[in-house]
Amino acid sequence: MQNTDTDTGIDTGDLIARSHFTTAALAAPERYDAWQDSISVLYDVAPLSETLDSGFDANIESFMIGSLMAARCRCRVQTFARTNSTVARDGMDHILVQYYHAGGNVIQSGDSFIKTLPGDIQILDMSQETKLFTHSDGLLPGTRGGPREYENFSFFIARDRLEQLMPALHLLHRTVLQAGTPQNRILRAYISSLFDNASAMTQGEAERLVQPTAELFAATVGQAPEVIELAQETLDQALLLTVKNFIDQHLGFPALGPDMICKRLAISRSSLFRACRPLGGVATFVRERRLHHARRLLSRPGGRDTVKSIAYRLGFSGPSSFARSFRQQFGFAPSECQEMYLATLHSRASLQMTSALPVGDRRYEYWMMNLVA
Repeated sequence: MQNTDTDTGIDTGDLIARSHFTTAALAAPERYDAWQDSISVLYDVAPLSETLDSGFDANIESFMIGSLMAARCRCRVQTFARTNSTVARDGMDHILVQYYHAGGNVIQSGDSFIKTLPGDIQILDMSQETKLFTHSDGLLPGTRGGPREYENFSFFIARDRLEQLMPALHLLHRTVLQAGTPQNRILRAYISSLFDNASAMTQGEAERLVQPTAELFAATVGQAPEVIELAQETLDQALLLTVKNFIDQHLGFPALGPDMICKRLAISRSSLFRACRPLGGVATFVRERRLHHARRLLSRPGGRDTVKSIAYRLGFSGPSSFARSFRQQFGFAPSECQEMYLATLHSRASLQMTSALPVGDRRYEYWMMNLVA
């Protein structure tokens, strides 16, 4: 496969693909709108009072490292929101590992707030709702001093690649590995090294790095004190993984529940309930897995499943029961989810081969939507 650097025009042979989005060539009044339209592949953004002061600029340099996507973003501070509608629109449920080189963010978690500072690493689950605002160098929006920009390095890892390595993956959403901890230092050094060497990396080299990268992430994050504290709620991680795999493989069985699981896995009800306590209980977890899997089927490239076929395929009593549960969980009907995703995919499909735009290159949007394990 031939790739061409979008800045230099140099033929890069079998080097990994690179995309560079920038608003620098646009007139000042057009810059934020262009950024807002592009980043809507992941977030709905809105400016803060200082976002547009002294002009606005945004840059995203991205690489496809095998089936991982890496991106370096430098931009003005602003708010970011990822709602159930956003997830339905783009169909993404990747895990985002984000290291803040400069600035950070404040993320809302219920009635509390979690602050990420320069040097911290944050883990976000793209299948879950997220609301945050970025800040610069530890300064909150509205305060004086310092440039009003942030810079972060992001890795997007397909969920399927990590779930077998980390049974309680969904519990990591909003986890922050603070600067200075051993796990943070190891992961930061690796992330920095990958970016430093990405421009000279071949596709073959990148493919060979995918699984070791996922394993390093699982090993470092899994040993972080914050994550160990979460994992301690589950006394038997091996049993949890076995139960999760069984549930995922039998979602189409209407009788899927504690009795069926205990009988087929030859475990006691007390062991099952203890293992599933961090998941919200057996019945809750089965229901959520069915609904989240349904959303994935409705929001995937080339998906041809109908709402009716998905309902029966995932063990619901019928389309009406499925639609009611889906709307209760996500706030919209399954058919609306499918329509939103198809509209978004169609609008961005032409970006796959487009590298000569006023903003440079928006291929990263297509890569992100089509990331698979």
